[in-house]
Amino acid sequence: MAGERWAGERRNAALAAANTIIPRLAGAARGMGLRVRVDASKDHRVYVLVIDLPGSRSLAVGLYVTTEESRPIPWSRLWPRVARLSRTVAAHAPPGSDTLLFLVPAAPRARPTGPARRRLAGERVGFLAPRELQRWLNRYLGRRLAGLIRRLREKGIKAYGKLAELLRALHRLASALGPVDISLHEVEAMIRA
Repeated sequence: MAGERWAGERRNAALAAANTIIPRLAGAARGMGLRVRVDASKDHRVYVLVIDLPGSRSLAVGLYVTTEESRPIPWSRLWPRVARLSRTVAAHAPPGSDTLLFLVPAAPRARPTGPARRRLAGERVGFLAPRELQRWLNRYLGRRLAGLIRRLREKGIKAYGKLAELLRALHRLASALGPVDISLHEVEAMIRA
């Protein structure tokens, strides 16, 4: 009885941590008519969100929500989670997609040890709290949008077709996670009428 309650609390904590990111991105993408796939494991620990961006590779975001308590977590405890996350994302993400992998702690003070943090960086896996992850993804999408606009300005051309849809999609996705440095007016100014 107590074990079931404890497992239910852990599952609810994992679900709450994932709900800070996935519904926002999926809702913004579906609002633009983009194809979105969300896959979750039965224990609500692993989530894979795949967004088919127009005129670009798909964006795949893999999350493993860990419910470790607030103590330094060694690499030996993180490695099985990283391996499971990598396997799940490889199974669900289309080949050639831009893949972002994150371990998300449900406990507010959970953190990896120093060597574990370096190993995570080597595996290209982030360890971020839900709000930090939201800010990181906002900046990532904003930088991608800014780089695209900068290249268009350097070439002196305006976007149309799939590229125009990509500009709007990146702005909408970044805006769903927080404020964006580039206004919608600037984005629309780069699109050919």
